[in-house]
Amino acid sequence: MEQEKQLTSLPENAYRELKPGEEYTPIMPASSSPREVTPYSVTMGIVMAIVFSAAAAFLGLKVGQVFEAAIPIAIIAVGMGNVMGKKNMLGQNVIIQSIGASSGVIVAGAIFTLPALYILGLDAAFYQVFLSSLFGGLLGIVLLIPFRKYFVKEMHGKYPFPEATATTEVLISGEKGGNQAKLLAVAGLIGGLYDFAVGTFGMWTESVSTRICAWGQVAADKFKVVFSLNTSAAVLGLGYIIGLKYAMIITAGSCLVWFLVVPLVGSLADTIDPAAMASLLGVTRADILADPASIFTAENLFAFIGKPLGIGGIAMAGIIGIIRQSKIIRQLANQGPCVIIGRCSDVIVEDAFRVFISSGLKKRVERILALEKEPDEDVKKLESRIRAIDAKRRDYYQYYSGNEWGKPKNYDLCLNSGTLGIERCVEIIANTVSLE
Repeated sequence: MEQEKQLTSLPENAYRELKPGEEYTPIMPASSSPREVTPYSVTMGIVMAIVFSAAAAFLGLKVGQVFEAAIPIAIIAVGMGNVMGKKNMLGQNVIIQSIGASSGVIVAGAIFTLPALYILGLDAAFYQVFLSSLFGGLLGIVLLIPFRKYFVKEMHGKYPFPEATATTEVLISGEKGGNQAKLLAVAGLIGGLYDFAVGTFGMWTESVSTRICAWGQVAADKFKVVFSLNTSAAVLGLGYIIGLKYAMIITAGSCLVWFLVVPLVGSLADTIDPAAMASLLGVTRADILADPASIFTAENLFAFIGKPLGIGGIAMAGIIGIIRQSKIIRQLANQGPCVIIGRCSDVIVEDAFRVFISSGLKKRVERILALEKEPDEDVKKLESRIRAIDAKRRDYYQYYSGNEWGKPKNYDLCLNSGTLGIERCVEIIANTVSLE
């Protein structure tokens, strides 16, 4: 009876942090021997991987967003098990969704890199494309293994993992004979019939734009303002999967690009030579090169300026991150004396005491070797790593603050830790602050 209870419900402490001394007992403990890797589970997993790889590749290349396949695969696995009358399928369903869900990861690694080969005009044989995707997937799995114990066990309940949580709930409910698969089948049928009617018979247009109206045409040509909506079942379903919160973030990012960036650049059409603009943006499309003035259409400005800026969630997530980061920094500063390293805090906190600490490359390498205790590590690699980190810090600071990173006039105190030593730098900073 206790075993049955464990198989059909998660422990109370499954999604919260464990109290001191509290242990979490999984529903399939290491001491149990459930059926997991079977011909049925492996075959179904491979079939799911093939089907959802195709779906993920299509959607990723179409809209630039890959959906998480684990949830629908788990629902299908549970539904198929119920239809076939199989019992105690939890272990096998886990294997099915694990194999099938790898489709999104592999495809994402391909669709976000392979278009670059086409854009750059590079030749790549089929085996090169295949091996790059294969080794990329294997590398991801190899790197995941060391972190599994940390994130799954040691960080239990500290991170939400919403998709994994939803997948687990589906698999557990499947042991109780859930009907999620029926709902998914009906939804898939409706979506399939809708896309079939649109794509085959042209009963509706997939992309609706304000250009279909006279006032929309004027707004697009004169003000470079276009509102468009993709009505395909795949895109609508993707929004449902990721949830309202993140869908709103993506929408806000798209609105920022379409309704602010594009019109702003478009307003400069009368002051910038179209040919020079096309050359600056690296445009190679024959139709635009034949008519350079077409670069200033709303759609082309979006394609060559909006997309590189990071449309949708990428653009908005960056802005939201900066706003929240600034709020936290100000809160810490208002609470009392604190030390904030980087994050453009010298600009965010107006009355901050600004310190810049630098050191020669040789001294920094020596310090890394001493801290990491790897005397045999290649010095040239360390120097390259340091330069790369400095470049990221410089670009981040200059992009968000507008100031020049490391320039003495932007700081109250500049110190060379390679010459003075860390302890001496700490002493100087403490004494200087006390005099303030």
